[in-house]
Amino acid sequence: MCNTAPRFSAYIKADAPKDSRYLRIGRRLRTKGRLRDRSKINDLVLVFFNEMIFLLLFVTQVFVILALIAGVLAAPQSNPNDITIVNQEEVNNIGVGGYHFSYEQSDGQKREETAELKNEGTENESLSVVGSFSFIAPDGHTYRVDYTADENGFHPTINLVAK
Repeated sequence: MCNTAPRFSAYIKADAPKDSRYLRIGRRLRTKGRLRDRSKINDLVLVFFNEMIFLLLFVTQVFVILALIAGVLAAPQSNPNDITIVNQEEVNNIGVGGYHFSYEQSDGQKREETAELKNEGTENESLSVVGSFSFIAPDGHTYRVDYTADENGFHPTINLVAK
C-alpha cells in the first residue's frame, strides 16, 4: 500500500477549518500514517457529495431568486402619458336610427354626441347630429367645441371654458 495519509491530512488541514467534518473524518482515516479502512473513504466521499449537492441547491435557489427580482425590475413601468377612458356611455348604437354616446378620458378630454333620424322612411330622410367635445390645450386653457350637423351642414361653436 502506498502512504497517502500525510498528503491527505495536509490537504484537509490546509483547506478546512479545525472543526470541520472533513478533518474529523480524515483523522479517523489515519492510523500510523496509513488509511485504515476503505469504507471510511466512502464516508468521506459521501459527505463531500452531500455538501456539493447542498451547495448546488443553494446556488440554484439564489439564482432563481435573482431571476425573479430581475423579472420584476424589468417589467414595463406605467407611463404617465398613457390615456385611459374614465367614463363611457353608449345608448342604441346598433346602426339603425339615432344613437347616443359619450366618454371622458384621463387627460381631461370629453366627447358627447347624439343623433336623431329625421323624416324616417321618406325621400328627405336625414341624420341630425348634436354634440360637443372639450380638451385641455398645451397652454392650460380648456376649450369646448359644440356642433350640429344636419342637412344644412356642419356648424361648430368654439368656447374658452376655463384656464
